[in-house]
Amino acid sequence: MLDRNDEDCQYTYEDGCSDEDESVIESDVVQLARSLERSFTCKPFPNLLFALLYILIHGPHPMGESNLSFIWFMLQSAGHSVPSLSRVRKFLLPGFIPSL
Repeated sequence: MLDRNDEDCQYTYEDGCSDEDESVIESDVVQLARSLERSFTCKPFPNLLFALLYILIHGPHPMGESNLSFIWFMLQSAGHSVPSLSRVRKFLLPGFIPSL
């Protein structure tokens, strides 16, 4: 259970969870995420990120140009290998006619 320390607004564990325990948990989570990313297939998309970006463009509530440009900028700034906006826009999903 977490207690809030009002002096410095940090949360502490009552059960005495050490920094080492948290590091092990974080490491396990990172390994699990990498494993899922390697094993997750999102055919016909090249990868999961491409699929998510495609949904932002062609989903039921497509995002505007300025929002899309900002998302692309943030992903690139964070070091992700991001396909070009035009490439994702032009991607043809079999059996789907995009609204753009």
